[in-house]
Amino acid sequence: MDAFSLRDLAKFVGIAALAGTLFDQVASRILNGGQEFPFIFEFLLLAVITGFGMILIGVGRIRGMILVALFLLYVSLFSQLFPFKYFFLHSQQVNVQMIFSTNFLLHFIAIYLGYLIAMWLWQRSSVSSSLPFIGSLAVLAVAMAAAAWILNSLIDGHLPSIVLLLIYVLIATPFLILWWSLVGRDKATAIGGGVILSLLWFLYSQWVYLLDAHSQLIGFLQLFLYLIATIPVLLWDSRRYEARLEKAKQFSYLFF
Repeated sequence: MDAFSLRDLAKFVGIAALAGTLFDQVASRILNGGQEFPFIFEFLLLAVITGFGMILIGVGRIRGMILVALFLLYVSLFSQLFPFKYFFLHSQQVNVQMIFSTNFLLHFIAIYLGYLIAMWLWQRSSVSSSLPFIGSLAVLAVAMAAAAWILNSLIDGHLPSIVLLLIYVLIATPFLILWWSLVGRDKATAIGGGVILSLLWFLYSQWVYLLDAHSQLIGFLQLFLYLIATIPVLLWDSRRYEARLEKAKQFSYLFF
C-alpha cells in the first residue's frame, strides 16, 4: 500500500481500533458470559499497537494478522501486570486472561475484521470529505433514534423513557458527521454505518444495564432491532443523496 500521511495514519488507527474493539466487545458478550475487557483500555491498546505496527512494518492483510495476534498474546500473557479490576463499573471480578486465551480464534477474527474495515475505508480515502446537503443529518439521526426507541417497545411491552431517545440522538449525530466525512454516503457505507451505529447503541445499553447471562438473548434481539432501525434509513438517504448530487451536476452544466 502507499505511504501514509499523518492524517491517514490517525484515521486508519482510529477506525481500526474502534471497529476492532466494537466487534470484540460483542464477541465477549457471546463467548464469555458477559465478561469483557474494559472498552477504553482495549481501544487504546489496539490503537498503540496498530500505530507502532504501521510505522515499523507497514499496512497489509498479513501484517494486520501479525498485529492482532501480538495484541491478543500480549493481553493473554501479561494482563496480570496491570490492575484492570479497578476500572470496571461493577464489582464482578473479571478474568482478563480467560477472556482472550479461551476462544482465541474468534477474538482474533473479531478484531481482525475491524482492521480489514480500516483498510477498506483507507482505500476509499479519495471520497470527498465535504458534506453537502448536511441539513438532513438531524432529521436522519432523529428518525433512526425514534425507530430504535419504538422498536424497543416490542421487547419491553411499553415505550422506554424519553431520555433513551435523546441518548440515541446524541450518539447518532456525531457518528453520522464523522462517518460521512470519512467515507461518504454511498450504499456500501450506508450498510457499514448502520452496523457500527447499531453496535454503539447495543453496547451502550449493555454497559448501562449490565445485563446478566440470562438477559443476553434479549440484548441480541435488541441489536437486531437496531439494525432494522438504521440500515434501511441510511440506504434511503444514500439513494436520495446520490440523486441530489446528480441533479446538482446537471444544473451546473447549464452555466459551464
